[in-house]
Amino acid sequence: MSLMNIVERSYDYFHSLSYKTMDSFPLLTNDPTLLFVNSTIAPFKELLLKGKNFEKTFLMQKCFSHH
Repeated sequence: MSLMNIVERSYDYFHSLSYKTMDSFPLLTNDPTLLFVNSTIAPFKELLLKGKNFEKTFLMQKCFSHH
């Protein structure tokens, strides 16, 4: 199974469960309050600070590996 097939099937699965899906975004932000290791909360930061809920969301980050 190719990587693209895995990604596509993952998005399809979570979409079938009524999750909102988001595209990958940079791990580094201009926001000094977010470390790169937890920046996947970046799109939700404003909602969280306002005490609001957000939709069930599936996000698959692009990643890299180094040997």
